[in-house]
Amino acid sequence: MKNPRTGSEYTIELKRIDNTGKVTEITTIHPDGTETTKRPQEENK
Repeated sequence: MKNPRTGSEYTIELKRIDNTGKVTEITTIHPDGTETTKRPQEENK
């Protein structure tokens, strides 16, 4: 099934990166058009 928004049959992963180079958010767009957004857990230093 093609994603009507992207015309793709693939899962697309978008990563939002802040100015320090850390990934702050990962949005996954599935072929059926649904999206899931994950926020990586903060690492304790």
